Amino acid sequence: MTATVTLADLLSPLSPDRFVGRSSRCARCCSEARGRAFDGLFGIERVDEMLSSLTTRSALVRLYRNGEPVARKDYERVRRLAGERHRDFIDYDAVVDQHLNGATINLRFVERRSAALAALCRECATVFASASHASAFLTPPRSHGLRPHYDLIDAFMLQVSGEKRWDVWVEDCNRLALRTRGYDPETVRRQVAARPPDHSFLLRPGDVLYLPRGFTHVTYSNADCRPSLHVAVSVDPVRTHDVVQTEAERLLETYKGRYDLRRCVRAAGASAFPDESAQVAAIVETQFEAFVEDLAARVAGLDGAIDGARAYDPNPSGGSLDDIAGRLERRT
Repeated sequence: MTATVTLADLLSPLSPDRFVGRSSRCARCCSEARGRAFDGLFGIERVDEMLSSLTTRSALVRLYRNGEPVARKDYERVRRLAGERHRDFIDYDAVVDQHLNGATINLRFVERRSAALAALCRECATVFASASHASAFLTPPRSHGLRPHYDLIDAFMLQVSGEKRWDVWVEDCNRLALRTRGYDPETVRRQVAARPPDHSFLLRPGDVLYLPRGFTHVTYSNADCRPSLHVAVSVDPVRTHDVVQTEAERLLETYKGRYDLRRCVRAAGASAFPDESAQVAAIVETQFEAFVEDLAARVAGLDGAIDGARAYDPNPSGGSLDDIAGRLERRT
C-alpha cells in the first residue's frame, strides 16, 4: 500500500486546473469513493503516536463531546522541562478516557507527522495559491463531533477508517464575513432550524468530500464498533479583498514618510479655498486619487501581491512541532 496521494487523486476525473477554474466551485458539494486507502497518510497508529509523544502539547489537541469543547485542564498534565514546570502537555490516559466516554479527538497540523500528507498540503498550497494544513478527527461510534458550524476555509475531507455521515447546508460563500471574523453561531442555529440539510453523505474509507467555506455541516459516526477517522486538508485561497487589503496596508506604510501629508489640512490650502469644507474635500480627494493610482499599480503586479496576501499564514510548511506549539500558545 502506497502512502502517496495527490490532488489529482482527490479530484478525478477533473484535473486540478479545471477544478480551480470552475465558477461553481464555491457553490457545490460532492462525494465519491475513489477506491483509494488513506490510512498511509495518517492512520490510527499515527494518532496514537502523536498523543503518546512526550512533546505533544495541548495547543495541538482539541477534544469535543456532544458538540461542545472539553476544557483543556481535563486532559493536560504537568511536565518538568529544562528545570521549569509546564502545565500544557497532553495526559495520554486522560485523552483516551475522554474518547472512550464519547469525546472526538481533533489533532491539528498533522502534516508535521506525515511526509505524504505534508506533500499533499504543499501541492494544494501551490495549486490554490493558498495556505494549506491538515487536521485529523477521531470520533467514537454513535457520536458526533462539533456542533453545527461552518468554516471560513475550503477543505477536502478524506475518510481514513470507519464511517461518518455528513449533513450539509449549502450557502453562497461569497456572502460570508471575512476571515478576520469568526462564524456566527446564531446564523447557523437559524439556518439549521429553518430547513433540513441540502445534502447528506455517508463517507466510507477512501471517500472524499469537498466542503466549500460557509457550508454549514454536522457529522455523526455510525453505531458500529469502529471509531471514525477522517483527515481534513484545508485550503484558504487568496481572494480579491486579501490582495487589496494587503497592498493598501503596505502602501500606507510608505506614506508615513511623506512629510507633505503631515501638514494641517486647513493650513495647506486656506488661500485657495475660502470655504473650509470645500478646501478639505479638494485636498483629501487629490491625495486619495494619488493613493488609488499607486495602489492600482501595485496590484497590477499580481504575483507579488498574492505572495504578500499569503504571508498572513502563521504556520507555513516546515519547522518543528515545538515551534508551532509556541506560536499557538502566543495566540491563545
